[in-house]
Amino acid sequence: MFPETSESSSPVAQNRVPKTSTVFQFTVLQLLLLMLVLSVAFTVLFALPDLVASGLLSIVAILMMVLLTSGIVYARGRLRAYCIGALVPLLLVAIVVACEFVVVAFEVGRNDYQEAIDSLVNLSGGLRVVSVTGWLIAIVTGMLSVGVRQCFERGRSEN
Repeated sequence: MFPETSESSSPVAQNRVPKTSTVFQFTVLQLLLLMLVLSVAFTVLFALPDLVASGLLSIVAILMMVLLTSGIVYARGRLRAYCIGALVPLLLVAIVVACEFVVVAFEVGRNDYQEAIDSLVNLSGGLRVVSVTGWLIAIVTGMLSVGVRQCFERGRSEN
């Protein structure tokens, strides 16, 4: 009744995307979550006072180190390589932030609290810059470590 056609000659089969290609598609929920994260990040970076923003950024940096350490322990493959590469700059950021808070703590012991708060307010703008710069460097070094891992794996498969 119907003529038989092979699947390769049908127009539907010719328009299919091969299974090996990657198509970047995002759901509305993913895009809304991205906009939420970006709006909160820009609020912390630009709208909040320096003292509040530097405190929040320091807390988030500590939480990011915990997350990356968990990724090193429990993740596999590319995610583990990313976590290893991104942890090093965040550790440097944590050391800088800890040193600045130690300086403020010593000032509290020697002076009254108002002078310590004033010095913390003076340092907080620098904490904001250090935190954001460390995060950007962490993203880049994480991506570089994934790239290095892929190069090593490609070299192993060719041998």
